[in-house]
Amino acid sequence: MEIRGTSPVQTTQAVSATSDVNSVESTQQVNHPDIVDQLDISAEAQAASQIGEATDARALRIAEIKSQIAEGSYETAEKLDAAVDRLLDEMA
Repeated sequence: MEIRGTSPVQTTQAVSATSDVNSVESTQQVNHPDIVDQLDISAEAQAASQIGEATDARALRIAEIKSQIAEGSYETAEKLDAAVDRLLDEMA
């Protein structure tokens, strides 16, 4: 194989292997029977996975409210009174 430089004066140099490939492969095949894979899940990751479960419950609740609105049974006097009370509490 020949390698040519980038200078205007072109010289040719021969390339030869400097080490035995087999010696590199043998050092990479070391067995470690004491090493065990382990997975640690952070508290943040556990909380994030629970959010998915909460969104399922929320989706069911939203579907239930939508069906009540469609039926006309969602708005009741008690719910309106509670909403007015919350609004007045926020304004005070």
